[in-house]
Amino acid sequence: MRRAVPALVLIAATVSSGLPDPLRNGPPDQRNTSGKKAHAVSLNLEQIAERAIATLVPSEKDTSVVYLDSAEIQAGASVLVGRETVEAPWDAYVAFVDLEPSVNWGHRCRYLLVSRRTGNVRSFDASFPPFLKGPAKTLRVVWKGLRVPDWAVAVR
Repeated sequence: MRRAVPALVLIAATVSSGLPDPLRNGPPDQRNTSGKKAHAVSLNLEQIAERAIATLVPSEKDTSVVYLDSAEIQAGASVLVGRETVEAPWDAYVAFVDLEPSVNWGHRCRYLLVSRRTGNVRSFDASFPPFLKGPAKTLRVVWKGLRVPDWAVAVR
C-alpha cells in the first residue's frame, strides 16, 4: 500500500519524534523542579504544519494540498482569507488547504489560523487561494496527497 509522502522533509522528521498529538490543544504543561509553572513553549513550524495536516479528514488526505506560510501573524492583525478579512485571535501562522487542486478557481478550500503558542486551529471556508496574484515567498507545501498531480501544486 502506498502512503502519501509530505512535500517537505521537515514533516518526515516529525513522524517518529514523539511530538505532541496534533489534535490536542497545545504542548504539554511544563513544570520546573520547584513545582512552579514554566513559561509556555511556542510550537515550531514542524508542529504547526502537523496541526494543519491533522485537520484533513480521511477522504481529503489523498486529494488535497496543504500550504503553510512561515510568516508569523500577530494577534489582532487582519488576515485575508479568500476574499474576506478576519482578525487573528492570537499570534498565529496561516495555512491554506486546497481541497480540489486539479480544478480551476473558485472551488472548495479553507484557510487555517494555527496558534503559535497552543496549536489551536481556527478554520475558514473559502473559494479562492492566497496565490491568485502570485504566491508569497514564505508559502511552502507541507502536504501533497498521493492523487494530486504535480502540475496542480501552485508552489514548488
